[in-house]
Amino acid sequence: MASKIKPILYTVVIIFAVLINGWVVLSSESYEGSRIVDIKFKGLYQADVLSVKSAISTREKDELSLEKLDGDIKSLYKLGLFQDIKVDVEPVEGGVILTFIFTEYPTIRELIIKGNKKVAERTIRDEILIKKGDIYRESKLQADIKKIIELYKSKGLPHTEVSYTIKEDEEVDKKTGEKKKVVDITIKIKEGKRVIVKSINFVGVTIVKEEKLKFKMKTRERGYWLSSGYFRESDLESDKITILNFYGERGYIDARIVKIDKKSTLNEKKNREELEITIYIEEGKQYTFGGVNIEGNRVFTDEELYSLIKLKEGEVFNKLAWESSVQAIRSLMADNGYIYYTIKIDENKDVDNLTVSYNIFIRENQRAHIEHIFITGNEKTKDFVIRRELEVHEGEIFNAAKIQRSIEKLYNLQYFSSVNIDVKPGSELGLVDLIFNVEEQRTGMFSFGLSYSTAGYGVSLYEEVSANNFLGRGIKLHEKVEVGLIRQVVEVGIDEPWLMNTPTSAGFSISWSRIEYGPKSGDVIYTYNNETIGPEGQELPDGVTWTQNEDGTYSYDYSEANSMEYINQNYTASFRIGRRFYRFYGVNSELSFSVY
Repeated sequence: MASKIKPILYTVVIIFAVLINGWVVLSSESYEGSRIVDIKFKGLYQADVLSVKSAISTREKDELSLEKLDGDIKSLYKLGLFQDIKVDVEPVEGGVILTFIFTEYPTIRELIIKGNKKVAERTIRDEILIKKGDIYRESKLQADIKKIIELYKSKGLPHTEVSYTIKEDEEVDKKTGEKKKVVDITIKIKEGKRVIVKSINFVGVTIVKEEKLKFKMKTRERGYWLSSGYFRESDLESDKITILNFYGERGYIDARIVKIDKKSTLNEKKNREELEITIYIEEGKQYTFGGVNIEGNRVFTDEELYSLIKLKEGEVFNKLAWESSVQAIRSLMADNGYIYYTIKIDENKDVDNLTVSYNIFIRENQRAHIEHIFITGNEKTKDFVIRRELEVHEGEIFNAAKIQRSIEKLYNLQYFSSVNIDVKPGSELGLVDLIFNVEEQRTGMFSFGLSYSTAGYGVSLYEEVSANNFLGRGIKLHEKVEVGLIRQVVEVGIDEPWLMNTPTSAGFSISWSRIEYGPKSGDVIYTYNNETIGPEGQELPDGVTWTQNEDGTYSYDYSEANSMEYINQNYTASFRIGRRFYRFYGVNSELSFSVY
C-alpha cells in the first residue's frame, strides 16, 4: 500500500510546485511596466553593495521589465558570489519596491593544514589561493588540492595523498547582527616516501652521446649538475617529447621511444625510493626536405606565404622548423581576422630516397570582426581596470597577436593567477564574441615584526601594508610605521597608473622620520680647548706636546668628550608623474621636497 501512496504523493507535490511557480510568474507579470520606487538588497555580508549595483541595469524610476530583471539575475550569478538569488516585488503607492534577496556562499572561518612534515606550511599556503576570510567555493578548493599534490610531486613525493573535510557552522555578522554561514576547512596530507632518480640509461642510441640527451632532459640523476634528483612523472613525460624533438631537428622523423623501464629499490637507511630509469630508443633513418607546394590562397600572395617557410629544399629536414613555418602561416591568417580559414597539409614521405615533402591547400574564407568583449571571473577587480589593458576593442578586426598581447598585459598586472580567452560565435556570421576569463590572486601584503639596525638605531617594531589593486581599481597603496627608542619612521604612498583613464601614471608619497642622538644612541660630541702656561714657576706636564709662544709662554690644544642630546626630524614629500607611449616607451619624472 505504501508503495502506491508514494507515487501519488510525489505527483501532488509536483503539481503544487507548478501551480505555485505559475502564480509567481503571473504575479510578477501583473507588475510589469510599474514604476520602480526603490531597490533594496538583503543578505549581503561579503559582497560589496556597489559591485552588486554596478552588475544590474535595472534602476530606480525605471519601468519594471521582467526580461531586464532576468538579465540582471544572470549578471549577478556571474559574479560567482551567490548560491541563490531571489527578487521580491512589493506593490506600494506610486509603483513597486524591488528587493534582491541573496544567499551568499559561506565564508572561510578557519583553514587548517595537517600532516605536512617534509614541506613547510608556509610553502603550501603560498601555493594555494584560498585563505581565511575568503568566500568558500568548492571548485577553488578542488583546484588548490591539485596544486598541493603537484607541489609535493615537484619535491619528489609523488605518492602523497591529500584530502579535506568541511565543517559548516553559523556565526553572527558583526556589521548586521544577523547570522551568516561559515565553514572550517581542514586539509589533511598523507606524505609518502621521497623518490630519487639514481641513474638514467639509454638503449639504441648511436648518433649522439648519451650525455647530450641527459643534458636536454628535465629528469636528472641525483648529483648530476648539482641536481636534487627528485623524480617527477610529469618531467619524464615532457622528456619523451624533448628526446623526439631532438631527433626530429636532425631529420630522424621516424625516431620513437619503444619503452621506458623504471626499476625501484627501497633505501631503508635513507628512507627513500631510488629509481633506475632505462629508455629504449629506435632512431630510424635521416631524411632531407623535398620542398613544399602551396595552393588555394586568394587573399595572401604566394610570395607572402613561401617567405614563411624556414626550410630549403635538399637540406636536412628539421621537424621543429617545419612546424614553426606552418604556425607562421596560421598566425598570418589569425592576425588579419581570417579565423575561419581552412588549411590542409599532405605529407609525402619517400622512404627510398629518404625525402619528405608537403602539399598545403589554403582557403582564407570570411574575415571576422569582434562584436562583444566580456570579462568574467573578476570578483574584486573592476571591469574597467581589465578593459583598459586590452589591445582589442569591439568593432575591430579580429587580431590574434593583439589578443595574445592583451593576455600578457593582464598577467603583468600581477592581479591574476590565470587568464584564459574563449572565442564564441556572435549574432551573425563574421562576428565573434571574446570572453576573457580571469582568476584573481592575492595582491596585498601585511607584515609586522622586529628589526635590528647595524647603523646604531637598535631594535625597532615595525608594520607594513601594501596593496597593488586597492579597492579593485588598480591603485597601488603603501604604508609603513617603524617605532624604536632611537628612530621612528612613518611612510605613506599612493600611485594611480591610469590617471583620468589615460596611460598617465601619477602618485605621491610622504614620510616623516625622527632620530634621537645622545646617550641612547651612544653619540659623543667633542669640544676643543686651549690652555696656556706662563714661562716661569710652572712645570710642564709629561705626555703633552707644548708649543712655545713668542712671549715665552707655552700652550697646547686638547679636546673633551661630552654627551649631548639633539633630535633630527625629517619631512619628505615626493610627487611622481609619467606617460606611456606605444608599448615599450615612456617618460617619468619625480619631484621631492625635504624639510629638516
